[in-house]
Amino acid sequence: MRITVSVQPAKGEQTFLVVPQVRNVEAGLAIGQSDPVSVTLAGDVPTLRAVAAESIIVIVDAQGLDAGLHLLPVAITPPVGTSVVRSD
Repeated sequence: MRITVSVQPAKGEQTFLVVPQVRNVEAGLAIGQSDPVSVTLAGDVPTLRAVAAESIIVIVDAQGLDAGLHLLPVAITPPVGTSVVRSD
């Protein structure tokens, strides 16, 4: 007798620190150093092991902002085969 067994990669989560890209800064203004964003991804363990923080795209849009401190939302694009679980 024989049975069929399905073997699949284990699922997991991994957290990365990613420095955001700030786009659309108005002329005459500059961005100071940004703090990294903590991004937790979910996916197959082998896929997560192959992810480099640089492959996670974190974007902040500064369009229309004047000089000063601003709390802005981030847009996160995870690598193929992963999904964003949370960001801090």
